[in-house]
Amino acid sequence: MRIRIGYIFIVLLSISPQLVADPGATDDLISVKSESMQVNRQTGVHTLSGNVVITHHDIRISADTIQVTRENSAISRVSGTGSPLLFEQRLADSNLIIIKSREIDYQTRTWTVVLRGEVLMQKGRSKISASVVEYNLRDKSYTAKSAGGENSRVEFTYSGLNQAVTEH
Repeated sequence: MRIRIGYIFIVLLSISPQLVADPGATDDLISVKSESMQVNRQTGVHTLSGNVVITHHDIRISADTIQVTRENSAISRVSGTGSPLLFEQRLADSNLIIIKSREIDYQTRTWTVVLRGEVLMQKGRSKISASVVEYNLRDKSYTAKSAGGENSRVEFTYSGLNQAVTEH
């Protein structure tokens, strides 16, 4: 089904600082496909579930479930789960950004996105893997954390040089 829902697009664009579709595009249509959709006007929660796929221009998000919470006619939170939850965007330079995790939670008031559960952020050969990644959209800073424990680590691989550097 094709739905003209501007607020979902705005939230999805806020998930990453690089989620800016073609600035010249005027088409605000997004495609939302799921097995079911439930809207609770009393709580302000809109739930899409069952093989959810959301696309707009060069952005694609796949998840098992996505919830959008509205308070006072404004979006306050977007959360989702997946096995894995997958975000993909083809950038203007033809690079593909892929983010995989089990959960995503975006709090609009604090501009904070938290990705949990086997998080992998990848652009080309550069990647970050961690148990939890917290990203602040305002100052474009992030923190990657391990789950703790003896064998849990954060890994960063950068391919901007002739050889990749890995930190553990």
